Order: sequence, then structure tokens, then C-alpha cells
Amino acid sequence: MRTDGVAAEFDALAAEPGLRAAAAEIGDVQVALGNLRGAIQAQVEAGGLDADLLRERLSSLDAALQRFRARVSPPTPASAG
Repeated sequence: MRTDGVAAEFDALAAEPGLRAAAAEIGDVQVALGNLRGAIQAQVEAGGLDADLLRERLSSLDAALQRFRARVSPPTPASAG
């Protein structure tokens, strides 16, 4: 699963000394990825698709990624004018 590769990348980021300040956000992304992976795996095993569950898991992952991005991205300067 591609989520495994992405999870491994966030595991590596968690070990980076320069990203210690973003540890909570990285952890949130890791949990959200795990939840998404679990939901997908359960649906594959059940032979069905629960669009609402997947939408919920993707929304959670998106929110975690936005928090991570906000933590590690420098603030943009206010536009003059």
C-alpha cells in the first residue's frame, strides 16, 4: 500500500532533530495515516466500500497534514498595500 511508504517518510521525519517542534503534528499525521490504512484494509477484507468512512479518514488526514504544513512552513509576509 502506498500509505506504508508515506508512513515511513513521516517516521523518518519524526527522527529528524530539526523537526522536534513539529513532533505533535507529525504524530497526528502518523495516526491519521494508520486510521486510513486500517479503514481501507477492513473494506478490502469485507469486499465493500464505505464512502463515508473513507471520506472521514481522508478529512482527518487532510487536517493533520494542514497542521503539519502550518508548523513547518514559514509564515508568508503580509502584502503591502
